[in-house]
Amino acid sequence: MSSTPLLSVSHLEKSFGDIKVLDDINLDVAKGETVAIIGPSGSGKSSLLRCINHLETPDAGTIRLDGEVISTPTGGWRKALQQHARLRGQRTQIGMVFQHYNLFPHMTALGNVTEGLLYIRKLPPAEARQRALDLLERVGLAERANLYPKNLSGGQQQRVAIARAMAMEPKLMLFDEATAALDPELVKEVLQVMRSLAEQGMTMLVVTHEMRFAREVADTCIFMDQGRILEHGPARDIFDNPRNERMRRFLSHI
Repeated sequence: MSSTPLLSVSHLEKSFGDIKVLDDINLDVAKGETVAIIGPSGSGKSSLLRCINHLETPDAGTIRLDGEVISTPTGGWRKALQQHARLRGQRTQIGMVFQHYNLFPHMTALGNVTEGLLYIRKLPPAEARQRALDLLERVGLAERANLYPKNLSGGQQQRVAIARAMAMEPKLMLFDEATAALDPELVKEVLQVMRSLAEQGMTMLVVTHEMRFAREVADTCIFMDQGRILEHGPARDIFDNPRNERMRRFLSHI
C-alpha cells in the first residue's frame, strides 16, 4: 500500500439549508487502502461519499483524486464545458455502489455490466461482452449472466452492481451501505465480494453498519457524528480501544 494519498479531502463542508451535514472534513486515503466509515444515521457518512463523487456539490474544501482537483464547472460557458468534460472523466475513475442496486430492469445482468463498456469506454461489442462476462465470473454470477434483475436475488443484484462499477476500472470504489437493503442471509455473499476486492488491493471507502467487516477487513476506520470525524485510526485500534466517548457509546449499543 502506497503512502501517497490516492484520495485527499481537505476542509470539506456541505450544508442543506441551515443543516450542516459535513463540517471541516479532512481525510487522506492511500492507494490500496480500505477505509470503513461508521457512525449513527444522519452523521454525514453518505453525504461524504456523494461529495467525493460529486453527486452533491461541496460548499467548501478541496477533493483531489490522484493529485488532480475534482471541481464543479464554473466560469463562462466554454470554460464550464471543458471543466464538465474533465469532471465526467474524473467520475469514471470513481466507482460507486449504492444501497439500492439501481440496475436497468430491462437489461440482463450481462447487459447491465456491458452498457458502460460500450457507451462510456467505447469498447468493441465482442471485447465489452467478454470483459463483462469476466467481471460476472469474478463476482460469482457468470451462470446468471442472461437473467434479468427481477429473476435475481437482492444479493445477486448487488453483486451485478459491483461488477458494473468495476467495469470502468476505477481507481477508487465507494460503497454506500451496500448491504443495508439485503435480507440477513444475503449480506454475506456481498461482503465476501467486497472482502475479495480489498484483498486484491482495490482502494475503497465503505460506509457500513457491518461492524465485523469494518474491524476485520478495513485498514482504517473513521467514526463520524453530526458531520464531523470524531475518531480516525487503524480499524482494530478504533474498535478495541476507542478514545472518543461518543464512539464508545455508539459501540456499546451494537
